[in-house]
Amino acid sequence: MLLDPVRLASRNLSPAGLVPMLQQANKQYSAGNLTSDNHEIIVETGAFLQTAEDVGNVVVGVYSGKPVYLRDGGDHRGWRRKNRANTFSLAPARRINFQPTNLP
Repeated sequence: MLLDPVRLASRNLSPAGLVPMLQQANKQYSAGNLTSDNHEIIVETGAFLQTAEDVGNVVVGVYSGKPVYLRDGGDHRGWRRKNRANTFSLAPARRINFQPTNLP
């Protein structure tokens, strides 16, 4: 994800402030179990980010009463999945490298 500092600033956002938003959006939680007739169903909430579109669709703030999506603050079109690990990098401040995973 290549961030545009001017676009981010115009929406009162900073690159460092995006990291917690992305971490929160890329989680899945166990919400409990349902048992009936000797069958158990595991209930989970949330989902892991899988695609560049998923990452771009993360709401990272609100500006003028409207949601601000990550795609509004940069370019995610060149994103490619390179490995199965989450990576966050803030060097230089204009770039966040985020690669989602579906590993627990």
